Amino acid sequence: MKSFFTFLFLTTYISFGQMTYEKASELSRKYEVYAYSYFEGFAGKPGYAAAVILTNDGGCAFLGEWYEGENHGPLLIKLDSAGNEQWQTKLKGGYDESESQGIVQDANGNFYVFALVYSNSGYRGGCERVIYVSSSGKMTWDKLIGSFTLVNRPTFSYIHADENGKIELRGHIVKDAPAEGKDPDSYYWSAWLNSDGSLEQTTGQLIIWETDKWQDWYKAE
Repeated sequence: MKSFFTFLFLTTYISFGQMTYEKASELSRKYEVYAYSYFEGFAGKPGYAAAVILTNDGGCAFLGEWYEGENHGPLLIKLDSAGNEQWQTKLKGGYDESESQGIVQDANGNFYVFALVYSNSGYRGGCERVIYVSSSGKMTWDKLIGSFTLVNRPTFSYIHADENGKIELRGHIVKDAPAEGKDPDSYYWSAWLNSDGSLEQTTGQLIIWETDKWQDWYKAE
């Protein structure tokens, strides 16, 4: 009998110890903050970046945008396992446009925040921005991956945290400017992003969008 009640207590504790993704999504809607849908296909899958994620401590975090006049930027909110707000961090704006994409948490409990930002004075395709935020909500670093140009500017389509704390990125990149009137050639691109902001990246083969099974490169495993 004792073992039965011990089992019941443990299963009850576990069920209340981790918030469900459905509950996290419901709570995020109450805050009326929304990120763009780039990573909707990864929603609810552990370890992958999305606008709403479950966190290592049993709670959740979600990403949206703050607005003050024409200025805006990413807003990161952290809740505990009971749905109580622990903190929220308004990350700096300063770009002509900003689109919050997703967040992922590393093995140490810290967060990588991803946004696509635009500059009216540069290439209109936007540039990937990554912000590293501590488990207590403090920003550590903020960097752009590439620049506001067509070439050598990766576009992310897959973000995954591995068990060692590194973040795996997958996407595509243009290496050379196309001839006038031609579409640019895109190549498979992948990288490992470290907690100090350093990036180890590599470019793969040319993508033939019409025939390659390129969607498989961006699927959750």
